[in-house]
Amino acid sequence: ARCWSAPGSRVNPHYTRNSSFIYEKQLFHLIEEEWQRVLIAFKEKTVDLNRRIFNYNLKAPSDQFKRRRIDPDREIEKIISPPN
Repeated sequence: ARCWSAPGSRVNPHYTRNSSFIYEKQLFHLIEEEWQRVLIAFKEKTVDLNRRIFNYNLKAPSDQFKRRRIDPDREIEKIISPPN
């Protein structure tokens, strides 16, 4: 809820800081929810990809053509870890 103030009156700095904190907290919560949705979707995709890799590997004529399974947690860690 926004605080109404008469023109020319001073805005309570405590209220401004508090509402800014609440806004930032809500924004962080929304970003965290979206990140969790993205992680779930990525992990679901890797299940499908790993199934396809498994089927491909069954048909591969030799080990040199086989693909490695995708580890979603390792891939996510590579994304969120700072570069060396």
